[in-house]
Amino acid sequence: RSVFTVWLLEELGLDYGLKIYDRLDTSRAPPELKDAHPLGKSPVVEMEIAGEPYTIAESGVIASLLCAHYDDSNRLSPPASDVHAQIRFMQWLHYPESSGILPLMFQLITNMSGPPRNPGVDGFTQGELDLHLGYLESHLSANDYVCGDSFQAADVGVTFMTHMAAGMELLKDYPALTAYHAKNIARPAFLRAMEKTGG
Repeated sequence: RSVFTVWLLEELGLDYGLKIYDRLDTSRAPPELKDAHPLGKSPVVEMEIAGEPYTIAESGVIASLLCAHYDDSNRLSPPASDVHAQIRFMQWLHYPESSGILPLMFQLITNMSGPPRNPGVDGFTQGELDLHLGYLESHLSANDYVCGDSFQAADVGVTFMTHMAAGMELLKDYPALTAYHAKNIARPAFLRAMEKTGG
């Protein structure tokens, strides 16, 4: 997930320092990450806003603040004066970190757990996967990107979802999502982020 915040930094063309924390064998973050934030999770961004230093967690919040403070040309986010575009943007910006990611996390944990499978959990997870992947497929069948015809910061988070789904081979029945994912991960800023993070 942290790679996707680095991707946004690259899309914005910002200078930044990068500190990488390798996960433990248990897939958990290392304890020293708690030196950066009490939850010991990443991404965490340290930035100055209005003359005060802040340590900011949560991908959606980080993306919102980066766009608000560094996207002056509104290349990756709509202008604040366009209320309708802002509503669409915020909905898609925060969707991947809220209801959108839940079924993928359930599937990931179930895959890691191995047998025996829980039919109740499997049934719930499959229903939610069908719902959310179908929702995205329908939307992206009619739109080039989640907010319309141009790539925006909200696409970074949604591509995190499609990247996770692709890794679990869940996109084979979703041609629009497959095409959307492929064009986004071919972006030069994404490739730079992957190279810098070893993602």
